Amino acid sequence: MFPERKLLLVRANNHSFESDARGLKLDRLIIRKLSYCYELDFHTFDVESDLLKIRNIGHIISIEDSEDPPEETGINGTYDRNDILKGTQKMMDLERYWKAHVLLEMIWKQESGMFKKGIQGIIWLMVSLVHYQMGEISVSEKVFEKAKRRIEDSEFLEISSQLPTSFTYPIKLLLESLLQ
Repeated sequence: MFPERKLLLVRANNHSFESDARGLKLDRLIIRKLSYCYELDFHTFDVESDLLKIRNIGHIISIEDSEDPPEETGINGTYDRNDILKGTQKMMDLERYWKAHVLLEMIWKQESGMFKKGIQGIIWLMVSLVHYQMGEISVSEKVFEKAKRRIEDSEFLEISSQLPTSFTYPIKLLLESLLQ
């Protein structure tokens, strides 16, 4: 039997949430701090037991299987660029940059040329924001600069014009210029 990979949004009960979460010894735990909650990404053989442990340190807002696009994106597993971009926009608006990154990869794998290059730049931007959420500030800033150059070189003028001159969190983008 393989472990399930779960992605939870959790509102902390106290200021020691991150250390409390690490103390739970969840398998392959990744903690990302959003402006309004924490995102816990982990593997589990015993979902109910692990959820009970997490409920002792915070309020669970949502539970997802990590491999699937979340229901609120409206993505049903098929490739439709506009649907994926709209789902990506929703994830970005919620600071769910990991999920936005996963969705954008669905487009990136199917595209070519300058559009693919631009999507890759936006993926790198999402990666930069994920590193920030994980407390890796210097990595985040370096990846941001790489992403910004890639987006500027891709002819995504509408997207490029929305980027700040230096890294900031959160970064808000409107992807409507990429819709067909």
